[in-house]
Amino acid sequence: MFKKIASLLIISLIAIILTACADPALPAQTTAVATIESILQTAPAMDVPLIVEPAISTEGADPSFDENGDDRVPAITYPIVDTGQSACYDASGAAAACPAEGEALFGQDAQFSGNTPSYTDNGDSTISDNVTGLMWQQSPDTNGDGMINATDKLTYAEAVTGASMLTLGGYTDWRLPTIKELYSLILFDGADPSGIEDADTSGLTPFIDNAYFDFAYGDTSSGERIIDAQYATSTKYVYTTMNGDETMFGVNFADGRIKGYGLSLRGQEKTFFVGSSLFHVGKLYLSCPAMR
Repeated sequence: MFKKIASLLIISLIAIILTACADPALPAQTTAVATIESILQTAPAMDVPLIVEPAISTEGADPSFDENGDDRVPAITYPIVDTGQSACYDASGAAAACPAEGEALFGQDAQFSGNTPSYTDNGDSTISDNVTGLMWQQSPDTNGDGMINATDKLTYAEAVTGASMLTLGGYTDWRLPTIKELYSLILFDGADPSGIEDADTSGLTPFIDNAYFDFAYGDTSSGERIIDAQYATSTKYVYTTMNGDETMFGVNFADGRIKGYGLSLRGQEKTFFVGSSLFHVGKLYLSCPAMR
């Protein structure tokens, strides 16, 4: 009996509270129905500290990091070979002593070091890159006559097929390298011979380590320019260039350029020095594309 009376008193009290807290904008005839949800919603807020997230300004922020201070630059998952650049230059482009920290033009390539280029001659006409783990064909002498000239160059289709059919160093699964792989062989202490007409190239420095790799400039006796030492890769341009020609990205170890080369030239298929590559457990073996 007493429990029923107590329950009725509690319900009446709740009704009074709800009536007192009702929205005055409600019409007078509106009847509020008490529910557990409505009681919880109208209960006074607890006296707890208000947590406010600090506003983060991006003005003047380092773009290399996000608002949480995390590095935006994705982690590099492969080794990058140092450029081999050893000279510094002044504002006019002339070679000069490297500036000290705080001086103008400080922070040039030659003042930073990375993974020093390192190679191993395997003694079987292949060269291993000790930084990238790639294995390369040592010479672009594709016809095996002991000379590197225009007759060693192949069209793109011939390069792809020739690489897949190559047997070298005990391996048969060579392939044409990607532009990223081939570019890893460039050394930036070479000298651009563009404009030089003298056929004597003995005093020139190519953009590849010719202490390990056999190299030749363009075959001037066949009408080529000295700089015609372009190497082919398996990386094609997504569209066409020049006169609508299908285009491949290649590397020129004579002048240090990386660019797109049309697969046709003056209505004929252009030829390149070529090579091939393969993949074995734990190591990628790659042949050096023949030089153009």
